[in-house]
Amino acid sequence: MEPVLPNGLKRIIGICSILILISTFIVILVGTSLKNINRDIKSLGAFLSNSENIQANFEKSLILYTESTEETIKYLLNLRPNSEEKYINFISEIESIGEKLAIKLNLKSFEPILDKKAQKEKALHYQIMFFGKQSDLNDFLVEMEKLPYFIKVDEINYTNPANIDAESFKDGNITLKIKLYIK
Repeated sequence: MEPVLPNGLKRIIGICSILILISTFIVILVGTSLKNINRDIKSLGAFLSNSENIQANFEKSLILYTESTEETIKYLLNLRPNSEEKYINFISEIESIGEKLAIKLNLKSFEPILDKKAQKEKALHYQIMFFGKQSDLNDFLVEMEKLPYFIKVDEINYTNPANIDAESFKDGNITLKIKLYIK
């Protein structure tokens, strides 16, 4: 016959079994949490060591960018004429392009109606008109781009020469409005 355990002993064994199960569950839960925390600590450590390199690289990049920006600003300022003599040189060079391409240019200076933002820009505005084909326009723009000035083409109007009458387009079928930035 099997030995019979008293009720008090059964109760103690039951409570101990429950406590062992709860302890096992807690140990597994805490172990998993510690494992995740340890993994996070390692990844944060790697991130911090990488960020130290990034900080140094960022500072170097910022210095290079600043130096490059200063050089670009100086270059762009040199592209802007600052005297009447240089404005006349610009006009002469535009006319030389026309002669080189065998195009008779009609160059006019004009004062556009500007909004407040555009009024702050220091620029001279020119309208260039001539007769030609699209290839003449392309050649003219390529040559103008080679000039040592800061120029913006604001508007290009091209009408196919086959579709025009001489009276309507007496100054040309191609009209460019450009802006020459000055100091």
